[in-house]
Amino acid sequence: MVLFDAPSWLLGTIGGLTTLCFGVHFHFGEGAGHKKAGAGKDVDDDDGSSGSGGGGGDGGAFRAFQRNYLFVYYVIMLADWLQGTNMFTLYQSYNVDIGALFITGFASSALFSVFIGPLVDRHGRKNACVVYCVLEVIINVLEHFDHFGLLMVGRVTGGLSTALLFTSFESWMVTQHRALGFSEAQLTRTNTLATIGNGVAAVAAGFLAQVAMAWGGEIGPFQLAIALTIVGLVAVAGTWEENYGNGGDGDGDASVQAASRKGGGGEGEGEGATVSKALALIGADRSMLLAGLTQSLFEGAMYTFVFNWVPTLQGSTPALCDGCSAAQSFSRIQGLIFAAFMLCISLGGVLFPLLVARMPVARVAVAVYAVAALAVVVPAFTTSFFPCFGAFLLLETCVGIFFITSAEMRKQIFPGNMLGTIMNVFRVPLNVVVVTGTKLNGASTVFSMCFAWFATSALLQWQLAKRLDAKAKTA
Repeated sequence: MVLFDAPSWLLGTIGGLTTLCFGVHFHFGEGAGHKKAGAGKDVDDDDGSSGSGGGGGDGGAFRAFQRNYLFVYYVIMLADWLQGTNMFTLYQSYNVDIGALFITGFASSALFSVFIGPLVDRHGRKNACVVYCVLEVIINVLEHFDHFGLLMVGRVTGGLSTALLFTSFESWMVTQHRALGFSEAQLTRTNTLATIGNGVAAVAAGFLAQVAMAWGGEIGPFQLAIALTIVGLVAVAGTWEENYGNGGDGDGDASVQAASRKGGGGEGEGEGATVSKALALIGADRSMLLAGLTQSLFEGAMYTFVFNWVPTLQGSTPALCDGCSAAQSFSRIQGLIFAAFMLCISLGGVLFPLLVARMPVARVAVAVYAVAALAVVVPAFTTSFFPCFGAFLLLETCVGIFFITSAEMRKQIFPGNMLGTIMNVFRVPLNVVVVTGTKLNGASTVFSMCFAWFATSALLQWQLAKRLDAKAKTA
């Protein structure tokens, strides 16, 4: 397996996407999207001079906080992406039931999501992040064994770690950000940088995975992920302060507890976050229900794509050497294809400010979800390599924009003191969608269902955008 002996069309794609990302970012300016013009009032040009507290105007303190969080986030996401590059092919090499392992992982994530949110809010978001890192080390050690039972244990544990990854880190950052008195515009900036950097980390994962495969075989990327996760664990344990949802165990800083109640209402002081309270809030607030279901459907379709892109391209990759099968050719460039996909996520991150400068975030989301639906129409009708590859690049660009728009929607609509709990409630329908997707057979069926899910998420988001527009007019 070689890193740079790749076909010109793939190197050209990676080079073109890289140039486009940097060109858009530097030509239009990193703050282009934070202007008020055309964007409503959901994102503005605030650089922190008018925060909600004394820290809002302290640019140095904010930058230090932001750098610390983003370093941890990038390291953790790089480790996570490294696992994603080769999990399918690693299980292929073990000759185990791949579908059963993937279904188990998503099903366990759905189960753990029912109760993990209240535990995270109650016992501390930092503690949850530490637990996540420890679990990830264990999971990646288990991946070394060609034993279905141990791999199944890893997938069940992975369900728990996934539920922690996509709620604990964001919940900690949002609450700590507000406790320190930084502005909501600065929070948007952190979310944007997180998405751009996540894409860069994922691109790096593609290249590093290719190197690690050449060095250690299919298990190489998982070994590198262990080392990176330990780095993240040390950073979280040594530099982060603890914060809680309402009713948390720890004493906590009063400002942190006050901040946890910002961002959309919530319950009175001292009332703990529970699933029943989260469900009551969701039932009483149609906007919250629409936001959660929209994101569940989009992410569910996205993860169904993640499970299916490898077999879709693996069977139709152009021959790269004399006598090479499509699967052999694919294995030579798998990491680089992944890197191209992840560059598109970064491209989505740099496009977001330009889009939100022209329309409210909720409207941007409608357009992005609709484009994602159109993208998956292509593999529903053909498995030819280049049309599918192009459609997947477009879809990943939409995913990059989705990461920011979804965070913005949660910031506007979900109460801070219940953030972890509510996010995990909506991971239940998300994982139901994914489990359904992993049981489908045939590219046409799989991607037709993805189209239905993306299209439904666009329709629900359109309803949400109308509600938010009406609310803004009466405010």
